[in-house]
Amino acid sequence: MISLTNPTPDDLKRAIKEAMRETLAEERRLLRDAIIEALKDLGMAAAIREGLQTPPVDRSDVMSALKDAS
Repeated sequence: MISLTNPTPDDLKRAIKEAMRETLAEERRLLRDAIIEALKDLGMAAAIREGLQTPPVDRSDVMSALKDAS
């Protein structure tokens, strides 16, 4: 049992793990949404890294390409 009056670091670690397990068991959507957001972030980071490796493009060229695509 976890002591609430004077918790040790291990008590806190166990309490956090238990709370996370309960939350994820009860809120599967929360875990799914967190994974989706993490994957989106990874994709954005990859796109930024790729963009940093390419030469700059004029804003008017981008706007023209977007207008042509619509």
